[in-house]
Amino acid sequence: MHRLLPRSVLLAAGAALSLAAFALGPGGTRAAAPAVVQQASPSAEVNAIKGDLDTVLAQGYEPFQVQVNVGTGGAPLIAISGTAIQSADGYNQWVFFFLGDTYLGTDTATPSFGLQIVGNAGPGAINVQYTAYGPNDPLCCPSLPPVVITYTWDGSELVPNGTPPGH
Repeated sequence: MHRLLPRSVLLAAGAALSLAAFALGPGGTRAAAPAVVQQASPSAEVNAIKGDLDTVLAQGYEPFQVQVNVGTGGAPLIAISGTAIQSADGYNQWVFFFLGDTYLGTDTATPSFGLQIVGNAGPGAINVQYTAYGPNDPLCCPSLPPVVITYTWDGSELVPNGTPPGH
């Protein structure tokens, strides 16, 4: 039985493959090497993203967002948000972090009810926005404003600038 990937994963993979094709010159030959040798090549980045998506799926999570930022030492910092495949309500979400193809871990020790990756916060940093619930809020209707946490790779570990709501 074939498993269909969600549109967002297909779009991310398509964008990654387009990036790899862009790195090739006319006639499919490799363009001249860039002057900055520290950054990963587009094809290495595409391969890392593909492998990282497989890791998220192997953990039982369906990817729904991919964010790539320049990490330290040239390896890309990659964040992939996912919802548990077995989740009946879609509230079992994590962000999986990678440095290139090296798995760093998840954003929190336990899954969150709702989150989304909202962009880069400078080199080696990615912002994640979390849904915030009041003490009597049902899952459908959070009453508190969302909270943005910045995760920064400091060269040895991923450091959040705060604690996500509910953790």
